[in-house]
Amino acid sequence: MSRRSQPSGKRSINDEGNIRTVNGLTVFCLLLMLCLGQQLSAAPLTFNLPEGLSGLEPNPQALINNSARKRLGQIFQLLEQAENSAALEETQSLINEYAHHPVIVSHGLSAAAQILAQQGQTDAAISLLNQVIQLKSLDLVSMQEKHLMLARFYLQQENYLESLPLLENWLAYNRKHEARAEVYYLVAFTQYQLGRYQQAIASAEQALTEHYKDPTALLAIQFNSAFNMEDYGQAERFAARLVQNKPQIKSYWRNWIAALSQQKKHSQALAMTELLRQQHLLEPAEILNYVYLLLDQKLPARAARQMEQSLASGELEDSHTHRLLLASAWQQAGELDKAIRTIEAQKQLDAESLVRLISLYSEKADWSSLLRLAESNSKQLDSNEWVQMQVFHALYQTEQIEDAITLLIDLARNAENQQIKSKAQQWLAYLRDR
Repeated sequence: MSRRSQPSGKRSINDEGNIRTVNGLTVFCLLLMLCLGQQLSAAPLTFNLPEGLSGLEPNPQALINNSARKRLGQIFQLLEQAENSAALEETQSLINEYAHHPVIVSHGLSAAAQILAQQGQTDAAISLLNQVIQLKSLDLVSMQEKHLMLARFYLQQENYLESLPLLENWLAYNRKHEARAEVYYLVAFTQYQLGRYQQAIASAEQALTEHYKDPTALLAIQFNSAFNMEDYGQAERFAARLVQNKPQIKSYWRNWIAALSQQKKHSQALAMTELLRQQHLLEPAEILNYVYLLLDQKLPARAARQMEQSLASGELEDSHTHRLLLASAWQQAGELDKAIRTIEAQKQLDAESLVRLISLYSEKADWSSLLRLAESNSKQLDSNEWVQMQVFHALYQTEQIEDAITLLIDLARNAENQQIKSKAQQWLAYLRDR
């Protein structure tokens, strides 16, 4: 990507639906905090499966008596009251008593899975739900609910490979369910995390068709997928739709600018960036991108003024790197004196700054200043063969021919850069023939 391009690194999606780039994986909290939205507790709970449960045969026709039904209701009431420990204790008692009854055991294991998941014990919750599915003793609707619950648990663990087929299976069985839009969103998110970008775009579009509650989250998946595929034309269209949906979110404008820049549509990207600049919405990195856009569009004087304004206001740090960029902008604008003053204003001049000054003095044909600078900083500059070639030109232009020839002889014999060595030899031959 170019220096103006957006985000790389691990991908996840934030509450605005944007790509967020960090070192390591940032988890998107799309899991409804496991059914009831409870906060996770640090205290682990214990649940023991009764002996003989592994030999239990499936029997979806088994009826639940009123006593067991009432106790299941009490368990879920405790869950709603966040009495997780009491709920799990009652669930343990129920399953121990009805260990021979596959339907009651299935409901009890499902309740235990929810409780443990809310405690952050997701591995244990997944194990219990898998046993419920293997028992095959619940009706089809209930079984599909367990598949979806298991998919959510896997998502919380970022286990996208296990989650995706469960979500797709749920969609296949629930063609008119009110939750289809949300599940399509989860499918799109999961496919995105697996790098299946084209599928993610299609699934997100299906969620939009199903009237998902937050279209910007889906458009963000589509934009990020297209951008990662380097399909910047499609990314541009998704970014435009994001801005139309929520123009107040500046990150969507940045996405649009990034897609335009990748397509070399610099004039459009510049126009949008200037819009954000006028509203003081650019962060330091974006101000630099704006300066680079101005330079790309052959507007160096405007780039320099923006840099000066940002340095003066404190929006950009008055650093060595920023000073050199400002000097470069003034140099491209033909304002050599301003470029020189910009570099000279630094408290300390390192080798890079000195070389830039040598270049500016040479371009300005200020040979005396060039020679003074080279002489006073000889320790830093003597090993730079390009600088020594500029010193030769300065000596020659100030008619210090003997010193110029002495320097040429050294470069012609010892220069490591073959281009400089060849030029020194040519100049030496020319001066000797005069």
